[in-house]
Amino acid sequence: MSLDTEPARLVGRAESLRVLEAARDAGRGSLILGPQGIGKSSLAQAVAGGSSEYYVVSIHGTKVSQRTSYGALAWLLTQLGEDIPADTAAQPLLMFQRLAALLRGHAGQRPILVCVFNAQHLDDATALVIAQLARSSEVTVVVTATDLPSSPAELFALWSDGLLQRVDLEPLTLRQTKTLMEQTLGGPVSLRAAAAMWNATEGNPQFILLMAAEQKEAGTLVEVSGAWVAAGPYVRSGAIAELVGADLARMSAAERRIVEILSFVGTLSLPQLLKLADAQALDNLQEKGTLSISGAAMPMVRVSSTTLSAVVTGSVPLGRSRELWEEVSAVLDVPDGLDPSAVPGYVAWSLACEALPPVSLVEQAARLANSNGEHRRALAYARCVAPADRSRDLVTEEVRALMALGENHEALSILQDHEWKQTGDAAEDGSWIALMLLKAALLRTMPAGSGAAVSTGSGGAVCTEVRARVNGYTGSCKAEAEAALTLTQAELCIAEGHYKDAVEPLLGLVSAPDVAPGVRARARAMAAEALAVTGEAAQGMELLEETSAALQTPMSAREQAALATRVFYACFAAGELQRALELLTVVDSAGPKWSFRGSGGELAPGLIRAAAGQADEALDLLLPGISQLRYSDPENLMPLAAALTAYAYRLRGETQNALSYVAMAPRFRHRPDWYPEHSTAYFRALAAHAEDPVLLAGQLRRLAEESLSRSNVSAALSCLAMAASLGDEAAAVELQRVATAASGRWAAVLTDYSAGRLSHDAPLLLRAAEGAAELGHHLFAYRAAVLIRSEGVAATGRTAARSALAVENKSFRKLRRDNTLERRMKELNSFETELVRLAGGERTRADIAAELNLSPRTIDWHLGKIFDKLHVSDRSELKEALG
Repeated sequence: MSLDTEPARLVGRAESLRVLEAARDAGRGSLILGPQGIGKSSLAQAVAGGSSEYYVVSIHGTKVSQRTSYGALAWLLTQLGEDIPADTAAQPLLMFQRLAALLRGHAGQRPILVCVFNAQHLDDATALVIAQLARSSEVTVVVTATDLPSSPAELFALWSDGLLQRVDLEPLTLRQTKTLMEQTLGGPVSLRAAAAMWNATEGNPQFILLMAAEQKEAGTLVEVSGAWVAAGPYVRSGAIAELVGADLARMSAAERRIVEILSFVGTLSLPQLLKLADAQALDNLQEKGTLSISGAAMPMVRVSSTTLSAVVTGSVPLGRSRELWEEVSAVLDVPDGLDPSAVPGYVAWSLACEALPPVSLVEQAARLANSNGEHRRALAYARCVAPADRSRDLVTEEVRALMALGENHEALSILQDHEWKQTGDAAEDGSWIALMLLKAALLRTMPAGSGAAVSTGSGGAVCTEVRARVNGYTGSCKAEAEAALTLTQAELCIAEGHYKDAVEPLLGLVSAPDVAPGVRARARAMAAEALAVTGEAAQGMELLEETSAALQTPMSAREQAALATRVFYACFAAGELQRALELLTVVDSAGPKWSFRGSGGELAPGLIRAAAGQADEALDLLLPGISQLRYSDPENLMPLAAALTAYAYRLRGETQNALSYVAMAPRFRHRPDWYPEHSTAYFRALAAHAEDPVLLAGQLRRLAEESLSRSNVSAALSCLAMAASLGDEAAAVELQRVATAASGRWAAVLTDYSAGRLSHDAPLLLRAAEGAAELGHHLFAYRAAVLIRSEGVAATGRTAARSALAVENKSFRKLRRDNTLERRMKELNSFETELVRLAGGERTRADIAAELNLSPRTIDWHLGKIFDKLHVSDRSELKEALG
């Protein structure tokens, strides 16, 4: 895997560095702001390191030097061979003049760059001198500080007067966190490991570096088959605890008490906290940025850093923790007085203190944990209550957690055990409906003929039972229950591969006025997927226009995951590979709480890259994902991941690697949904039988036939298109029939392709190749374009052949990294490289020939050879590729 070559300390800071260097080159100073560990010093050092033509000096503010006038300047003057002159000690203007003269004397003719680190710790006299330097025309100043309010007023004035370019450093994104970890660990990192790090550090670069080293030593971050994966919950007991501990040690007892309480409970309203804490200490912590307050109607207070909270909760002795818990519990109105956001923290704190909180709070904590994707935590909450005392709601959350963790058999066992213990009427009982719908989903994942399925009936039978109960409802919950039941029945149809049966009920939910917005959004996404799979991709993509907007609305992690997964599958089934990648970019920017995290984090884009024929990009994603799956596979994805990896290796021509992944692909841990199962069979066949096109085409036609028996047109189209591209005439005939009856851009491409192939029609094949390239099917576009120029088709017209060559070359460059223009240019000699530079510009052929003292015909001859090496058609394509 090719890792980002950006220096680790500057990961995610390229744009900020560009802004700072532009300000420096314009003679303007800069002010870099951000909390501890965010990378301010590294960025300022990078500016200094790239200023070789400057005379660079550094000034460091510290808490020690802050106690003395000109304390931060003493070290600098010593370096310059001077002491603080006695006559300037009380006169900042004289000190400025003296220091400016010293700097000019040492700089000579070079411009002067002064880097000021930790400006919040400068004494007032030093700050005044630096401000004078910044206002002079001979010195450029780069300043770092945690924030403006805590910085000296003179530096604030520099910014407000427009003399300093302000750059606020943001935390690293999830992808940047992954890159930084890879730079530090020297190898690829699974997205699950990166997401856990992002959550633990909130994207703070210093914390990421410290945590990565600590997890490596603790064995919670391990290397498997060349990739680093999460092997357990991350710990915070080493260097990062020492760093945070130093901050805690500087707090007063009253301040530390507030931090301890909030670290345990998570968040409290301001009035509640004022009952427990000193108001002045609270103000001090807020001013220092240790606490954050949000909300207007009811201000809520929390510790700003999750890392600080985690270290605190892990370091407070049990006795001290118990004392605080008793004080807080006595003051707060538990359970009714807790804000929902404080419930999980309070419950976890209670359990750590060996106290059982009210069951109602436990239920609420488990529900919130499941909604936020913290399923192991939800399971721990549910199981703190004795089985006999667990309410139906709590059992429901326990079952949900187990299902999310892939423990379906255990989940069904617990659910059935609860059923047998319960008696009484379940009429108009929303909790009973929720549990029964989970039971229906679980039964569908059981192998056919298993004991569970035989003894309890199918998921459909459970839904029938629920429907009978709901029909008798008269209360307000009837509409909600009917919507949930319809959604579950549609999910069961989709899971079985009967997409067509799900379309009408889902569209009914979409148009129903009394359905909750979240349910309607999920129904719309599922309907889009079902339409795309059954050959109505045009209508499915229209439905997605509104669903895509719903991706931006606040939802629980579970709802977001379900929605995003359906939208992704809809795009994939419609053949809209480029649109699916764009969706993943949106999902990626939302952070790790979204779908496609954990085991699926690499699989979704890996699936797209493999389907597009981009083997290198696919393996970059899939190999770390498979390493992570070997530790944990709650989503039941290993078979599909192995099949995709095998196919990607086959595309690279690495037969032994491909066959090894075909052989290692395990069975699904429990009965999978139809689409992942079909996709696994499809890619496994491509990997296993690539050397026997006749056998492979036959297998693909059989898969297509099975798909069509369920009306799953999109899956059949993929199989038939691949078989036709292998030269199977029968597949091409069937492809034309199926694609013509379907809708959507991908179906139109395949209609043109099959018709063009059967009739040797170059314009139709060219339209198919161009359409496939636009949709992101680069391998298919390449093969279609090559076919146009093959014997018997190219003769239909030189124009079509020339256009086809352009599509062929562009697609070829996208398939492999070794095919890119950048890689292939490295193989050119110096003369060829110079000719490419000239040809890629605006000069005429005659101008180029004159500059190189060659004839235009000779230039054409050399360019022809170069174009063949670079896989470009002409100068216009070269310019586009270089641009």
